[in-house]
Amino acid sequence: MGKGQKKAMLTSQAQRTVRVQQVFTMMCECKSTATIVKTIMEQHGVKRNTVEAYIRGANKELKEMYSAQKEDKVAKAIAQRENVIEKLTEQGNYAMVSQALADKAKLEGLYEKEQQETTIVIPTIHLHQVTTMDEVKKIG
Repeated sequence: MGKGQKKAMLTSQAQRTVRVQQVFTMMCECKSTATIVKTIMEQHGVKRNTVEAYIRGANKELKEMYSAQKEDKVAKAIAQRENVIEKLTEQGNYAMVSQALADKAKLEGLYEKEQQETTIVIPTIHLHQVTTMDEVKKIG
């Protein structure tokens, strides 16, 4: 690859980065996809599929940004639970320690699905209304 080709590739990559950032900004301003496509095509003289590639790049940046923020929030919540657990342990409040530990484990993803409570309904039997053993067998 010659010197001119390298420079053209660098310029092209730099242009792509700037254009993806422009699309990202437009997305954050709630511009419609149609508006973004039209604007970028007109401003930069590129084809629709190129603009769609820029949109995919901007979407990737958005996902990475929000994923990192979510991870930060979860990490902060876990640290807060650890602090609470330490203070409750010092106070000897072990019932609350148990709850805080369960909450922390949930934040850490140790429980993939909520355990569902099982409710068993036991019918009420009014023995004063039963007069024979056959009636008792029908109930049970």
